[in-house]
Amino acid sequence: GAQGIGFAIPIDVAKRIVRELITKGEVVPVWLGLDLQDLDPKLSELLGLPDDLRGAVVNRVRPDGPAHGGPVQRGDVITRLGESPVRSAREVYELLERSTAGQKHELVVHRGGRSRSVEIVASEIGGDAVVALAEQLTGLRLEPAEGHFVVAAVRPGSGAARVGFEAGDRILALAGRPLGDPGQLRRAVVDLRGQLRALIVVRRGPRRYHVNVPLT
Repeated sequence: GAQGIGFAIPIDVAKRIVRELITKGEVVPVWLGLDLQDLDPKLSELLGLPDDLRGAVVNRVRPDGPAHGGPVQRGDVITRLGESPVRSAREVYELLERSTAGQKHELVVHRGGRSRSVEIVASEIGGDAVVALAEQLTGLRLEPAEGHFVVAAVRPGSGAARVGFEAGDRILALAGRPLGDPGQLRRAVVDLRGQLRALIVVRRGPRRYHVNVPLT
């Protein structure tokens, strides 16, 4: 029943994906090194932007990411990624899920009342960046253990702190993904970008809990 249905995946991207699946067994998550937030009416007014502007605001260019030192700056509004218009931060992250390391991305950014096109080359998100991103989003600094991760520290004031996480808690799953190794952690953390909450499965002593944690 799928005859004649076309999927708009460029051939070079399809080839990259197939190559990753063959060599690595998965499409390894990539990033641009940009932290984004939704452009809501209140933020738009604060930044003095046009009422009809839609996109995702860059609130941080990470020093360890591929966008560092490039043309994108904090406060820019991404309005388009490739051929796709951007209406939220989550849309950018979802579009990147089809990307592979080394792939060039053309972004349209709004700055100073003008829009312009820039290019950033996506790269594989490294282990240190994953741990830092997990701590930023959840408030938990995680360390690997056998078949799970252990909470090394909880950031005061974070969502995890407010719901009662403690150092020593064992994290078994994050956002519906079991956490048995660093690769699974990377995939889970990448999925959290642009989300508001995360379901975390935690073990404390003999008990296992499912906890919804507000993300930052």
